[in-house]
Amino acid sequence: MGRGEKHKARRGSRAAAMASIHQQRIEIPMRNLEAILDRVKGALSAEEFTALKGALETLEFLTRELEKKPPQRNAWAQFGSGRLPRL
Repeated sequence: MGRGEKHKARRGSRAAAMASIHQQRIEIPMRNLEAILDRVKGALSAEEFTALKGALETLEFLTRELEKKPPQRNAWAQFGSGRLPRL
C-alpha cells in the first residue's frame, strides 16, 4: 500500500468514526457539565479551566444555533476554515 493509499485508508476510518459519533449524540444539560467542571476545577490551572469552560460555552451556543436552523451541508466546511457559517 502506497503512502497516498494509507492516507486515504486512515481518512476513511476517521470519517466512519465521526459518522458514528454523530449518530450517538447524547444530550447533557449544561448545568450537569458545569457541575462536572466545578468538581475538576482544583485539578486544572486557571488557564486550563478558562479554556475548558469557554469550549463548553461555545458548544452550548453552537448547539442552540444549529437546533434553530441546521446549516447547509457545505457550511460545515466553514467551521474548519476559521469562518462560521451564517445561521
